[in-house]
Amino acid sequence: MISLSRKYVGVGGAPEISQVSPWLFIEMVSSSCVGCGRCCSNGCDVEFPALGKILNLAESIQGFDYDLWFETPCLDLEFPGGGFVRASVQNGTCVFQRDGKCVLHSFSGCKPLVCRLFPITFDLGILKVAADIPCRGLEVSVYARAQQDLLSIFGRDLIQELDRFCVSVLRSVKKC
Repeated sequence: MISLSRKYVGVGGAPEISQVSPWLFIEMVSSSCVGCGRCCSNGCDVEFPALGKILNLAESIQGFDYDLWFETPCLDLEFPGGGFVRASVQNGTCVFQRDGKCVLHSFSGCKPLVCRLFPITFDLGILKVAADIPCRGLEVSVYARAQQDLLSIFGRDLIQELDRFCVSVLRSVKKC
């Protein structure tokens, strides 16, 4: 792991990040979503603030039985609002998937944090590559793919520090 110069706190007060995995800069993925929906086959963790926004839009999200959308809430201080609920899986994919795309993308501010960051995830203060990435490829690094979302969640200072780490990590890998 690479230690950051300071803790970076996401919009909404969480997560707090103090380390990053060097694999963010090495692991390669496709440059954009190919719409296969496989990354969503396990549902997703929806932080409490996004949950409120989604429930407020329930009537606007057509074709879904919102009584079946979520599982039991979990308290977890790493998430904005202090916890999350897991989106249910129906027919082998997240309840919000339709034709390989998430219907929540159509509604501003509703996309869950873990979905915005994918293919990056966070755990115990560490930014790292998500475990199950179906879109592995040779186009861009995981970091490059998620850079704009990292910027909007954590700010420019984190991006500047990660850019420096990226150069350093890539130099060391090329020496191998």
